Amino acid sequence: MNDVRYPRFIFAVIGCALAFFSCTNDVEPEIQLPPTPLFHTRPSWAMVRSGYVRVLESFDENAAIVGHLRGGDVVRIEQRHGTIVRDDRDFWYRIDGEGGSGWVKGSEIELFASRALAQNAAEAYHE
Repeated sequence: MNDVRYPRFIFAVIGCALAFFSCTNDVEPEIQLPPTPLFHTRPSWAMVRSGYVRVLESFDENAAIVGHLRGGDVVRIEQRHGTIVRDDRDFWYRIDGEGGSGWVKGSEIELFASRALAQNAAEAYHE
C-alpha cells in the first residue's frame, strides 16, 4: 500500500511546486510609441504638369497675370476654391512658388501629399 501512495505524493509535490513557481507577479512593461504625424486630408504640394502655366491674381481666367510656372515646377498649395465651368467641376488652387503667389487651375497641376513626392514627380517629368 505504501508503494501506491509514494508516487501520488511525489506527483502532488511536483504539481504544487509547478503551480507555486509558475504564478509570478510580473509587471508588464509600458510601451511608449512615438507620436504619429497627422494626416492631411488634402494635398499640400503640387507639380506643374502643363508646359507653361499662368499664375493669376484671382480664381478667374480673365484675372491679371502675376507670374508664370514651367512644367515640373513644385509649388506649395495654400488654398482651394471650387468652381463649375461648362458643367465640369474644377478647382482653382492658390499656390506659392518661385513663379509667384497666386491662383492656377487644377487641371494644370498634379497634387501630392508631400514635397518629396512632388519633387520625385518633377524629376521624372524632366527626364
